[in-house]
Amino acid sequence: LKFMRTQATEFAHIAEAVNRFSLSHHDISFSLRHNGREVLLRTGGPDLREPLAQILGRENAEQMLPVAFSSPLMEVKGFVSPVALTRANRAQQYFFVNRRWIRSRTFSRALEDAYHTLLPLHRRPVAALLIGLDPALVDVNVHPTKAEVRFSREGEVFQALRRAIRERTVAAGIMLQEGVVSGVAGTSRTAAELEMLRMVGADMASEGFVHEAITARHAGRRVA
Repeated sequence: LKFMRTQATEFAHIAEAVNRFSLSHHDISFSLRHNGREVLLRTGGPDLREPLAQILGRENAEQMLPVAFSSPLMEVKGFVSPVALTRANRAQQYFFVNRRWIRSRTFSRALEDAYHTLLPLHRRPVAALLIGLDPALVDVNVHPTKAEVRFSREGEVFQALRRAIRERTVAAGIMLQEGVVSGVAGTSRTAAELEMLRMVGADMASEGFVHEAITARHAGRRVA
C-alpha cells in the first residue's frame, strides 16, 4: 500500500470524512473509534448548527448566519459566517449537492464573491451549505473520487448561490457588528456612516453602493 501516508495523516482524512457526513446527514449520530477508544462523536439532531458547533466550536457556530433560499433552479440551506469569523484557507467551506460532499471552485467563488469588499485580504469565509439541484444538471463523473462535479448551467448556478448568500448577509446586517461596520476591513465607522448604511437598503448594499458611499465620504466626495 505504497499510496498510504502516515497513520496520523490517514486518520485525519477519516476524521474529516466523519465531519462531512455529520453535516450532510445531521439527523444521524456518528462515532469514530480508534484502537478501541472513541475519539470522535458527532451527535445527530434536526439542527445543522449542532454538528457545526462540534466542528467549529460552539461560540463560532452561534455566530453563523442561517441561509434559506429557494428558486426554480436550486435550494440552499445552511450557514455562512459573519465577517468577523474568517479563515486563512478554504478548509472549513463545506458544500453538499444533494447531500454529497464536493469540492467546487464555482461554489467557493460564489461564496467569496458574495462577501466582496467585506473581508480582509486573503481571508476566507466559513460555510456549511446543503444545495439541492436537479441531478440532471450535475455531472459527477469528472473526478476519480467524484469529489468534483461539473454543472451544465454553471453560470446560473454561480449567480443563484451568490445571490442566496449575499441576500442573507446583507439582510442580517453583516456590516453592523456591535456598532462597528466592517465594510472596509479593519475600519471603524461613525454613527453617521451607520445611519447611511441603514438608509441605503439591501439592494444598493448588495451592489457595493455602501462601500462606494463610505469611501467617497472619506474622500470628501458625494455619490448620487
